[in-house]
Amino acid sequence: MNHSNFVLLCQLLSGPRLPQQSRSSPAAFKSVSRKFGFLEGNNSQADVRYAELLEHFRTHTTQDGAYSQPVCAKRYLDLAIDAPYLLQQILATTASHLSSSRPAQRDAYKGQAVDLREAALLTYASTVRKVDDTNCVALLLFAGLLGVQTLFDAATTCEEDTSVFLSNVLLFIDVQRGARLIAHHSWPFLCQSELGPFLHSAETKLGVFRDQHGELDILQSLMEQSEMDEVSLKACQEATASLQWCFHVARTSKRKRSNIHDAFAWPASLRADFVSLLVIRAPPALVILAFYGGLLHQHRRIWFVGNTGQRLIECITALLGPTWTPWLTWPNQSLTSEAKI
Repeated sequence: MNHSNFVLLCQLLSGPRLPQQSRSSPAAFKSVSRKFGFLEGNNSQADVRYAELLEHFRTHTTQDGAYSQPVCAKRYLDLAIDAPYLLQQILATTASHLSSSRPAQRDAYKGQAVDLREAALLTYASTVRKVDDTNCVALLLFAGLLGVQTLFDAATTCEEDTSVFLSNVLLFIDVQRGARLIAHHSWPFLCQSELGPFLHSAETKLGVFRDQHGELDILQSLMEQSEMDEVSLKACQEATASLQWCFHVARTSKRKRSNIHDAFAWPASLRADFVSLLVIRAPPALVILAFYGGLLHQHRRIWFVGNTGQRLIECITALLGPTWTPWLTWPNQSLTSEAKI
């Protein structure tokens, strides 16, 4: 996925409808809203809504005990002064969070989340021309928040048609691959930024757990028995090795709440060839995705994950039928036991 494709993804997510411009809020919002010109007009109701979202982002969304952000809420807002798409995505993700924690107002917050995300994506697509040292941190944080919201959207469609649900999961994967693209193009700059320790930790883990064995060893037999061409086989082997790395990191992490970052790393690592296999619903690729569902299921108490892992496993098991049941033993067992990954 190149940068232009990531822009196209954002345009696809945003859809054809142009939302109304965001406006100001008192207190917390003023420091960034002046920069964006959001103080034009006089909409006190919008002011209150956005101020509420920013306060919730600071006190709850970035303080969620199950998920630690790589930088503090204040730093997000500091960066948002020069990156309006980041501010809009902050508001969008926070609205999604509130839709999950306040059931009585779910529809209202869900509507806000959709409109704000559309605004963020349109702003991104129309203003970002390249990734460099001046915007790489803001862009990576933007992509991270977009991934959170996209996974949450998949979680909220768990009860819908299998095809719709799987398509939403694939959209999440595409967003994560876009985040990797940003990191790839600006890695030296990112390593010198405040994200440096976070990224260095990921690099260290990659070296320690490379070529490990475990839950996914059975998939090697599956791939050897398949009739995939060489390109597809290599893509599945790489996806399996990357996922096994995520399992080992999750199992050995001292800070269990940070494991979700490692779970996010797997979709970011996927090659286009493997994603293409998922798009056509190739059975070996779906089996690997079901194992990823088992990893996500371990994080089901996180608000933006929910039942996504369980639904993935159940959908894929039903879609592939009895022939593939032996290969799906571990994912299905992970739903009925509290065995640690």
